[in-house]
Amino acid sequence: MTSQITSHAASAGADANPLSAVVAGCGDTFFLSACIVTAGVALSLLLRKSKQQEEDGTAGEDNPDPAMMIDHYHESAPIRSYANSLGR
Repeated sequence: MTSQITSHAASAGADANPLSAVVAGCGDTFFLSACIVTAGVALSLLLRKSKQQEEDGTAGEDNPDPAMMIDHYHESAPIRSYANSLGR
């Protein structure tokens, strides 16, 4: 944004209102951000389920495969042992 403000201020000349350069710079930045968001939304609409999820019908399932939880078990082991010491 600052480079756009500087660019607009330089092209406007010394007599121009500096606020118009700020507004133009913010407008350029907003336009670029809107383009990036639009491209991200368009690309997200192209995402598909994996073939295994389509065949199994497990897309969006709340109970994940236990084999996929191996790392989560090891990370939560200290928490689980603490909870067990509290009697929970």
